[in-house]
Amino acid sequence: AGDALLAGDLEAFGTHVDRSQELGSRLLKNQVPELQVLARAARDLGARAASAFGAGFGGSVWCLAEKSGIDELSSEWQNRYRGNFSDVGGDVFFKTQAGPPAFELLRRPNE
Repeated sequence: AGDALLAGDLEAFGTHVDRSQELGSRLLKNQVPELQVLARAARDLGARAASAFGAGFGGSVWCLAEKSGIDELSSEWQNRYRGNFSDVGGDVFFKTQAGPPAFELLRRPNE
């Protein structure tokens, strides 16, 4: 997945992320239905990638989507979630731009 992302191949990146999400659900069995539905719905709505994360048996879902159209995707994503899980409260959706990649801070000698 990292190589695909580094190469800018978002289709391949999404495929790798989908596979990871599927294996977590099927083999680890640590995904609650809400997270499974959220990840699948984001992809169905056009997100380039989406996956659950967190402390197992709960957590959150992130999705990577094009900046253009993000308001529509976000609104419909929320509607689908709330339509499937109207009895679950406390959900929060927010949008943010991707940050910089991981990097290492090095200390200069004599500092």
